[in-house]
Amino acid sequence: MKEKYLFFMFFFAILYSCSSDENTNFNESNIGAYHFDYMFHNTNALATSSDQLVYIQYDSNGRITKRTGNILVSAALLDIFDNQIYNDISYEKNQIKIELKTTSKEYQLSAYERTIFLDDQNKMVKRCIYSPGNIIQRDTIYYSYNSLNQISETKRSNTSSEIELAKYYYNSAKNLDSIVTNISSKSGTFYYSTIETFKEYDNAPNPLNKLIIFEDTYLRSLSKNNFARYQKRGRNLDGSFISNDEKSWKLKYDDEGNVKFDIYY
Repeated sequence: MKEKYLFFMFFFAILYSCSSDENTNFNESNIGAYHFDYMFHNTNALATSSDQLVYIQYDSNGRITKRTGNILVSAALLDIFDNQIYNDISYEKNQIKIELKTTSKEYQLSAYERTIFLDDQNKMVKRCIYSPGNIIQRDTIYYSYNSLNQISETKRSNTSSEIELAKYYYNSAKNLDSIVTNISSKSGTFYYSTIETFKEYDNAPNPLNKLIIFEDTYLRSLSKNNFARYQKRGRNLDGSFISNDEKSWKLKYDDEGNVKFDIYY
């Protein structure tokens, strides 16, 4: 039997709710599916059809319990979307656990887990990352919030490498405007920074707020509405820009003006 080794990256994870209207859970709807190419999969996988959908399942309390569909990353070939890979999500007291699994007997998956720790308001305060397939096996991310319960700062570090400190900025419409991340050594030596900007927001409610626990939907889940353009630039110590990445999407809508992330063509 031919073995295929998969390497998946998940970034920030968080799930919380508040009774106030001034929080990041703007939309309590349960989206059932989305096309993977609307999101941030950070691979060279290309969309080849409109039916490459990621499906979401919920329990009776509206919590996500399973996500089916992910990217198969190849060391030699083009990465592809595969619906035989899924995430199991479980809940216990103040913790959320995300595991990577597959229904295929041909795939051998390395253990890849995320454990999320919540406070008494169900806001994430710490996230522990474990991936034996990575050079750096363990990272910890700490989260801070502003007065509107929006994520305002994250700090990511591990026992042996650099520190990533990210600050989040929002506009008056409660949409994410930019993220500025500084990467430095543990001794404080600055390496470089990244600036992410989010533009061309619509006025439609964001259906992805609950999907904030997954890497590919994280950036889209932080805002009240939906952006259609994204830019990420890398900046050196002297202020010069060393990299630039831009993405844009033509979002689809139904007759009531709701964005349809499950329609792609």
